[in-house]
Amino acid sequence: MNKNRLIRFGTTAEATRDSARSTRDTDAFGISATLIQNTQSLGQVEFGLSARKVKSEAAGLAFTAQGVQLSWRPNEITDKLSMAFGFGMERRDYYLTPALPADIKLSASASIVLPKIIYFGYVPEIMLNTTRIKSNYKPRDTFDYGLSLGLRSTF
Repeated sequence: MNKNRLIRFGTTAEATRDSARSTRDTDAFGISATLIQNTQSLGQVEFGLSARKVKSEAAGLAFTAQGVQLSWRPNEITDKLSMAFGFGMERRDYYLTPALPADIKLSASASIVLPKIIYFGYVPEIMLNTTRIKSNYKPRDTFDYGLSLGLRSTF
């Protein structure tokens, strides 16, 4: 395989227990595959596919999902600034309530890293993200956004 190309595979498993109500328990399983391509002109581009299944006795929590992700990290603009952008889409089918149409989750993010401001091996990162879940079921129809200020390891 080309040294500028990498394929990454992943799997996740998660169990959530609510001691107050047994119907809130969930078990989630997921798989993913991502193609990472480094180029001279564009920088790093990632394209990913994912699938998840969330099991629960609660109809509103049990779903299967298929997703696609795209991210881009352009070559550093200067030695003082690097940026990254991400976009994603996920379709969620609530298999215990087939009468409701599938939800669509859209997400976008942008981050800026300041590599010249280094402190004990960490650099500041500013991230803006937003998520929109389009649903015909009002409690799941949401729009979230956030601003994060954090530290990224340089190791």
